[in-house]
Amino acid sequence: MKSRQSEYIFVILWILVSIPVFGGQCFIKILNEKNSGEKITLQFSSKLKSQKQCQTLAKMHRPNFNPNLVKFKIVNYQWVPSQTSQVARKKIKSHLAVAKRKKSGVRRSSHRF
Repeated sequence: MKSRQSEYIFVILWILVSIPVFGGQCFIKILNEKNSGEKITLQFSSKLKSQKQCQTLAKMHRPNFNPNLVKFKIVNYQWVPSQTSQVARKKIKSHLAVAKRKKSGVRRSSHRF
């Protein structure tokens, strides 16, 4: 039992340390419409650590610095977390659920043929 607890603690600590390393992908799409009616679409992506950083990057691109040329500007963003961080979060949840079940003494029913 003691080795199981130390194993869970090790796994959880490893996951917590590694999650910030695996950020995610931030996709930003900017639509500019010039006063002449011409529409310009700009798209780019950036690897960032969190959704908040992605949102901040999108906010930085929102101001229209030249109203004499650009009628309006629309900035959209999409945050896609990395698969590694999603798997890590699922593992933490499953390990915590198992530990909670063991602590409460409730057993899961097995499927019978």
